[in-house]
Amino acid sequence: SGEDITGLADSLSITRSHERALMLHPLFTAVLALLPAAASGAILPAICAGYSGGRGAGHRVGRVFAANTAGSIIGSLLPTLLLIPLLGVQRGFVTLGALAGAGALLSITVTPAIAPLRRWLSSALVVLCFALATVSVPYELPRQLLAEKIGPRHLRFLHYEEGRTGTVAVVENRINRERQLFVNGVNEVTTRLVHDQSFKLLGHLGLLLHGDPEQVLVVCLGAGLSAGAAATHDIESLEIVDLQRSVEGGARLFSDENNE
Repeated sequence: SGEDITGLADSLSITRSHERALMLHPLFTAVLALLPAAASGAILPAICAGYSGGRGAGHRVGRVFAANTAGSIIGSLLPTLLLIPLLGVQRGFVTLGALAGAGALLSITVTPAIAPLRRWLSSALVVLCFALATVSVPYELPRQLLAEKIGPRHLRFLHYEEGRTGTVAVVENRINRERQLFVNGVNEVTTRLVHDQSFKLLGHLGLLLHGDPEQVLVVCLGAGLSAGAAATHDIESLEIVDLQRSVEGGARLFSDENNE
């Protein structure tokens, strides 16, 4: 499974798929979610406890909560709007982790309740944890997981792009040259005849029912089969709307099918 980044499946001698799933999903949850969730829940109270001693504790805790709120807002927007488009999913989250580590170091530095020796040890621990986490993650992990999910080794990537709202990939079967477009790991379009006919029919159907179309709007580009079919009609304009800009690169690899 593409979610088995720890190799747990290979270490379990379970032959039945449903038994394997029943055992693996709790393990995946524990490995991937339990530790980060526990750490996230403990960080804010720990900072407040270390930063609230003496007079003016309420004011200092209020500043901690203000910084936490600002960080939550920035942290939710920064990956989608900037880091992933510029760096990709994996490098984007490594950068975000580096920023979080820098924030942890800053918190340790400015917290007066932490003794100097403990401050240095805590700082070294933060740096060590970040270094270990960065080194232990395989290179191009999202692409590897997608390749594992797709399956057969005779498939090769023609296009792979990580965008703001999803990952778009086009793979080709080396044996029969069939192409498939994946969006977030889901097979959306192939060059098989049934898909080719179905999506082109969607592009023709609305215009044929209208009778005299002039301006056409196609919602969702995909591989461009429906839009390409609509473009064969006598129309004045054709506009395509899609949430994922990255799908455009994948659609170009279906130019024979979408009349680009």
